[in-house]
Amino acid sequence: MKHAVITGANGFVGFAVLKELLSNDYQIYAIIRPVSCTSFINKIKASCLDERRITIIPYDLHDIDRIKECLLSINTHFDAFYHLAWNGSAGTKRSDLKVQLDNIQLTGNILDMLAKLDVGCFVGAGSIMEDEALNMAYKGLGKTNPNYIYSSAKLESHLVSKIKAQSYGIDIRWAKITNAFGEGDNTGRFINTMIRKMMKDEECCFSKGDQLYDFIYITDAARAFRLIGEKGCNLSAYNLGSGKADQLKSFIYKMRDTIKSESVLKFNPDNTGICYLDESSFSIDSLNHDTGFEPEVKFEDGIVKAIAYLKQQ
Repeated sequence: MKHAVITGANGFVGFAVLKELLSNDYQIYAIIRPVSCTSFINKIKASCLDERRITIIPYDLHDIDRIKECLLSINTHFDAFYHLAWNGSAGTKRSDLKVQLDNIQLTGNILDMLAKLDVGCFVGAGSIMEDEALNMAYKGLGKTNPNYIYSSAKLESHLVSKIKAQSYGIDIRWAKITNAFGEGDNTGRFINTMIRKMMKDEECCFSKGDQLYDFIYITDAARAFRLIGEKGCNLSAYNLGSGKADQLKSFIYKMRDTIKSESVLKFNPDNTGICYLDESSFSIDSLNHDTGFEPEVKFEDGIVKAIAYLKQQ
């Protein structure tokens, strides 16, 4: 049996990764904030998961010394450490500098801790918005907005992780998520918001919609994370997406057609503020080459699954 540690296992992506690992013969050590332990246990029970293969480490990431003591006491080799926890990944905290700087510090603390543990590799969760931050900072492409404090923090966390990992001789792989959606997501992210509006045939307003975008269904994203931990290469940064980037408006039309909605779609002809990325930012060629990953869920099929989940809620 393989062993993996996960931070953020109670979150949308983290819980999906946990389920994927469990289904592939892993023993899981989930670092969960004490205030979230009850909801995490309830989620495990509701999903009918094997509780015997999930060990909860009930500490906040700020209690890194206690976490280290717990992991050392387990006295085993951890095949992978998945760092998926991130405070302020959505909502107003995206623009909160103090919150985002704290995320960077916590990531650095984890790498310091891993230098004392027997760990096969560290897998960090990044974002496609790292590329947007770089474009706006160094290429003058797009208009800045407060949410790019989050993007910059993800980018800095990526860099800090690699610097520390190399200094400690730790194998590190980075996963840059495009836009994950599907079962388990109860937030107001783009897909969820649009599904709810389109199911009510409400008018939907967007930007110009000609920028490249990509989406990945959550089970595909979770499988990609597992494969990166098992087969990824040291110091690699992998894009997690469908590999079929298209203009945002194309996905929006597909969503409306799949829902059979009568919503009126309005696109603002002004492209001010849009940050345009090229196709290289969405390529999954290296992910496919190193791990063999191929997406299984088409966008339209994922929308059908997401609708079914939201109706259940």
